Order: sequence, then C-alpha cells, then structure tokens
Amino acid sequence: MQILFSECDAARERITDLMLGTEVCERDREFAARGLEAIETRLVEKAKELAEAKSRITSMATDGAVLVERACQSLLYASRVRIAAEARERDIARLEAERDDAISRSTSLEETVRKLRSRIESLNPPLNGATMDVRSSPHVEGGRNLRQPLGPETTDDEREGATSTTTSTITALTTTSPPRTTSASQRV
Repeated sequence: MQILFSECDAARERITDLMLGTEVCERDREFAARGLEAIETRLVEKAKELAEAKSRITSMATDGAVLVERACQSLLYASRVRIAAEARERDIARLEAERDDAISRSTSLEETVRKLRSRIESLNPPLNGATMDVRSSPHVEGGRNLRQPLGPETTDDEREGATSTTTSTITALTTTSPPRTTSASQRV
C-alpha cells in the first residue's frame, strides 16, 4: 500500500508539473501571439511608409521633369533673345555706318555747292553793290530760280545784260559739271 501511495504522489506531482508546464506554454503562446500581432502592426506601418515614400519619389520625379522642361524653355528663350540682340546690334551698326556715309555725302555736297557759288560770284560780280541769289534758278539743278537784285542806279539794258550773262554762265557750269544729289531713299 505504501508503494501505491508513493506512486500516486509521484503521479500527482507529475500531473501538477504538466499543468504548470501547460500554463507556462499557454503564457508563452499568448506572449508569442502578442509579439506576432505587434510585428504585423509594425509591418503594416512600414508598408504605409513605403507607399508614402514611393508617392513622394514619384511626385519629386514629376516635379523634376517639369523643372527640366522649364529650364530648357528658358535656355531656348535666352538663346533667341541673344540672337535677336546680336541682329539688333548689327542693324544699329549698319544704320550708323549709313548715317555717317550720308553725313559725309551731305558735307561733300555742301562743299560742292559752296565752290559753285564762289565760282558764280567770281564770274558774275554784283552790279552797283547788288546781291546775287542762285537758290531758285531754273538753270540750276533742282528747278531753282536765279534772282539778282540790282541797285536803283541800273538801267533796263544793264539789268537785261547782267541777267543774260549770269544765266549763260550758270547754264555752262551746270552743263559741264552738275553737282550730284542723292536722295534719302537712294542713300539708304
């Protein structure tokens, strides 16, 4: 009997140990379940973060493409502006050269007119202190008239003689060496 009681006590102790082990295993299983749940939660959060990062990267790539396109357009516009500025500078230089040439021609024409007037005055001195105006003579190029005011002491014969002499002199000068005139449209 004593042996049976001893075996019963041993069996009871093993049952108790098994129950305790079962409780420990249950606690471990619950702990492991909670750990897996936490890991799953963290994985879901990481997946959301990755999706947000992917979205940001896509948005940044789109913005970068837009910025590159705008930069290319700005470079193209700057190139066109530079080309236009260079063309404008060439036009300005050409116009300045034409202006200088026109001024030079005008100066030359003025000098020619001055020499012509001097020659006319030297060939036809005024009578009795009268002045001579060759700016409107029909014989001078440009359809101008020649008026030679004479003093009160001149007679009709003197006036007619002076007029015919002056007219013939101007005709000869303009026929042999007419001054060249260049219009503004021809100079340009």
